[in-house]
Amino acid sequence: MITHQKAKISRAILGLTTRELADELGVSAMAISRFERGDEKVISLATAKKAERFFTERGIVFGDNNSITYFIEP
Repeated sequence: MITHQKAKISRAILGLTTRELADELGVSAMAISRFERGDEKVISLATAKKAERFFTERGIVFGDNNSITYFIEP
C-alpha cells in the first residue's frame, strides 16, 4: 500500500497540487494534506489503492523501502 511519504513525493514529481490529486481521487484536499503529514487513517484502503494506481499509470513505480522510480518517455 502507498505510504504518506510515497504519496507526497509522487504528487510533487507530477507537479500536482493537493486539490488536483484530491479531485482525481474523490476526496478533499484536506484529507490529502493530512495523509501526506502522516495521518494514514484519514483515507480508506480503497482510496490508497486508487492513489497507488493513479501514480503507477503516470509512470511512477514504487519499490521497497520507500524507493520511487519515475519513468519519462523520451
